Amino acid sequence: FVQLEKMKPFSLFLICVAGVSVFEVDAEVHADAALLAGQWRIIDDRLDTIGAMIVWEFTATEVIVRDGNTGDEVSRSRYTIDPKKSPKWITVEVDDSPTEHAGDRRLGIFRIQGGQLQLKQEIIDGAERPDQFDEPFIRFQRLSKNQSP
Repeated sequence: FVQLEKMKPFSLFLICVAGVSVFEVDAEVHADAALLAGQWRIIDDRLDTIGAMIVWEFTATEVIVRDGNTGDEVSRSRYTIDPKKSPKWITVEVDDSPTEHAGDRRLGIFRIQGGQLQLKQEIIDGAERPDQFDEPFIRFQRLSKNQSP
C-alpha cells in the first residue's frame, strides 16, 4: 500500500483528476444507457406491409431482439456504448442468434432524436464502424421505458 502522506502533491492531484475523469465517463455511460433502456420498435414500411413487428429491448448490458407480435425472443447480445465519441458508439457482441455467429461484433453509432432511436451498424463481423448517419440507418420508436438500465 502507498502511504498518502509520502506521495508528492502533484501525484495526488493526478490520481484525483484521473478518478474524476473515470467517474464522469461512467456517469455519461450510465445516463445514455438509461436513455436506451426499454423497448424500441423498428420503424419500417416493409415490415408494416407484411404485418411484422421487430422489437429491440435494451437492458443495462444486453439487447434482446423479439418478434413484436408473439413476444418470442429472436436473439440476445451484449452491448457497450461510448457516449464520448461523436457520433456516439455502440458495440454489439452476438451471444445467441439463429442467424448470426456467437462472438461476432457489430460496430455502430446511435443517437436519440425527437423520441426516436437511430442506429447505423455494420452487420459484417470485422467491418469498420460507420462514422456518420447517411442512409440507410435503422429508426426505432419507443414502446416502453425501463425504470433502471
